[in-house]
Amino acid sequence: ELTLYLRIEEESGRSWLAIVSVTKDGSVYGDREAVRGLLREVASLQWSLGADIWEFRRDDQPRYELLWGEIRTELEKYANPNVYTGSIEVDLETFLQNTRQPLTAFRDGQPVPIEFLELNRFHFSRKETYTWRLQVDTVAGFAILPEKTGEMAIADKLKAGDDLSLFGSLGEIQLNTVHIRIKDPNGLFEPQIAISHHNQNPADFGFQVISREGYKTRLKIDTTDTSTRHILDMYRDQDRFEIIHVPGFKTNNRLVSAKQKDPLLNVIASEEREDWFYTDFLPEFTDYQDEVPHLIWGNIYAMPSGDVYSLEDYRASLAKEPRMTLGDRELEFRRCLVVVVPEGEKARVLDLSADDLRRADQLSALQEVGPRTSVLLTSILIADPADPARTLHYPGEFLFHIGHSEADAPYRITIEEVEPTGAEPGRESLETQELFTQYPLTELIAHLNMRASNRVEYHGLSADPLLRVRFEGGGISPDRVQELILLALQQRYHFTCEFTRLPRDHWVVQVDNIKKLREAEYKNEDPPEEKVQVFEHDGYHILSDFTIADLARFLEERYEVIFDTRPYYMHGESFIFGLNFASFEEVKLQLKEEYGIGITDSNWLWDGMIVRFSD
Repeated sequence: ELTLYLRIEEESGRSWLAIVSVTKDGSVYGDREAVRGLLREVASLQWSLGADIWEFRRDDQPRYELLWGEIRTELEKYANPNVYTGSIEVDLETFLQNTRQPLTAFRDGQPVPIEFLELNRFHFSRKETYTWRLQVDTVAGFAILPEKTGEMAIADKLKAGDDLSLFGSLGEIQLNTVHIRIKDPNGLFEPQIAISHHNQNPADFGFQVISREGYKTRLKIDTTDTSTRHILDMYRDQDRFEIIHVPGFKTNNRLVSAKQKDPLLNVIASEEREDWFYTDFLPEFTDYQDEVPHLIWGNIYAMPSGDVYSLEDYRASLAKEPRMTLGDRELEFRRCLVVVVPEGEKARVLDLSADDLRRADQLSALQEVGPRTSVLLTSILIADPADPARTLHYPGEFLFHIGHSEADAPYRITIEEVEPTGAEPGRESLETQELFTQYPLTELIAHLNMRASNRVEYHGLSADPLLRVRFEGGGISPDRVQELILLALQQRYHFTCEFTRLPRDHWVVQVDNIKKLREAEYKNEDPPEEKVQVFEHDGYHILSDFTIADLARFLEERYEVIFDTRPYYMHGESFIFGLNFASFEEVKLQLKEEYGIGITDSNWLWDGMIVRFSD
């Protein structure tokens, strides 16, 4: 959230002041009318004087980098005022060797003081999280992992294919995240390109600023609209801005910038050609706020992100005409850019008409696309459903991926719909097989995402078939097996999973007294090997190696209600608890009095998941 303080002072000393907050989604809070009045005053003075009252010119951006042993990562500016990010891929052995070394930060080659740093390992389902806080030597100016969480402690929690993130404060900048990817030499294709869900906010804005490096900033606006005249007046300098008149223009996105793209797609922005900017001159299609858009191209579905498809599925789908649907409406493609991004290679951009898309199987540029490739459809033009003679810009994108040839797949997944037998859902794990039996589709989706059923909402579900699912294949990690089964279900039943925060009454677990927690931790010279040791179901339990998040999940499974954790800075540290489960009130009292942990009811948002099915 950004807070703006705007002031203009008259010669008499009278000041005009407005304070306004702008959120990430563009919502504005505060003295909106005062801000509009102020902007009108500034624009009027600037126009009458024929000169800028105040102009900001960005200085050359400093170059920041991190050095962890021999691992070097360059940082990129992510957000104002000084928020940076970065990414790197490294093999497991190299990463573990360098975790013994100090981590240092530099600005234009000069050391930068480190205030704090945390390293996190995330499971793909967001259930398992480990956090290691680095010790900062303020004199020497570096950070290092404590000895007790050195190479061996981290090695126990890591494997090839894992993702880590590093965040913290370095001098005057904040690290939003540095993404560290552990290479998996035997891994399957895991796309590194993603797009966000479509912006489904109402189209309430009458202007759009389009910013591209190397080109004039464009203002897309209805120049006859008096409600946006103050914006128009601010962009009248023809040497710096280009005004594009679009009658009746409305949008839900006031700023279009290459920086909004995924970092891995920046190669596209760096080579933009002016003939790709055709959407700048067209009105937007805005009648999609209440429906989920779908791309259907043969066997390929994207809503707006798609799954990883086999090379055979992709090539067979090229013979079909791509379709775009919104609920029961079908939209007519007119034109789009198809961006082909092979893994580790330069992106290629194809400017395709509706006729090109209808004969995609005859286009060598699409036929020659190989495995391990992402395909993005962007800058989409459609026929106006209300007036097919008009062409509109559809402001969303669609993305899908091509993994491998079916002949090269090291696994096989079989999905069968079965009749009920009265048995409970079951799972059987063998060395080269994973078998799920008598599972309703909804329960299996929750299970594979490691989400309790009460944390999942299903939208558009018309049937909940009972399934038998078999996975056959060796040498693939259990986490990846679950991912692959989930992808197979998504391809068959056409749904997306969106991790989000949802409103519902629930309990919050929060550390109120860390000192008491550490002092009261169960201290047995020889703690039990089992993570959970139960003496009586409604009696004494020992919970070993439990983070606060583990404790919340255990309570949620026990009492079948939602428990969340309130963030605190030692959220990755593990403890041992000895608790009497005679009643929920007894557990609450023990946690408060013995461990300094409070459990309170809340109506705040909680971590959940929305599963959206296509029609």
